[in-house]
Amino acid sequence: MLKIIDRFTEKELYFIKMINQVLESKIPLDGTISYDGDSVRYEAQVIGGNSIDIFVLRFCVRDDVEESDNFVHISNLMIPYKYQRQRIATAILLTMSFLANGYLDLYFFITGIVNTEWKESLIKLGGIEDEDGDIEINYDEFSVLVEQKWKGEDLID
Repeated sequence: MLKIIDRFTEKELYFIKMINQVLESKIPLDGTISYDGDSVRYEAQVIGGNSIDIFVLRFCVRDDVEESDNFVHISNLMIPYKYQRQRIATAILLTMSFLANGYLDLYFFITGIVNTEWKESLIKLGGIEDEDGDIEINYDEFSVLVEQKWKGEDLID
């Protein structure tokens, strides 16, 4: 079970609720959702797993500045090895981009990507790399391309 141990903004709670629904259907976790300086941080261990089966998700919601500067970004996503290739990262990205782009009118980015293979996959799925190396995801394009990939080609996670 994931325990919320800090207070969050209304928009952060939207993301938390949606992400929790995705995670509950895919991976049994025990851990916390906390506020880490300026970000929401999930840190949990797989129930029944070993000590290295750790799930981490860190994201930030910025909506308190000029409209063009409002965004959501994921700065850390770590899925335990034995749960990779189960579309968990894809489901999280689809959910977060849908909420950011479709309901909250915010840009959605994945920042600080160190896995070049994953970065290239995101670009193939319509992600746009900016000058800082961050990838912007637009739900409308991303969801169509992911659906095509799920029908027979490689997944991004």
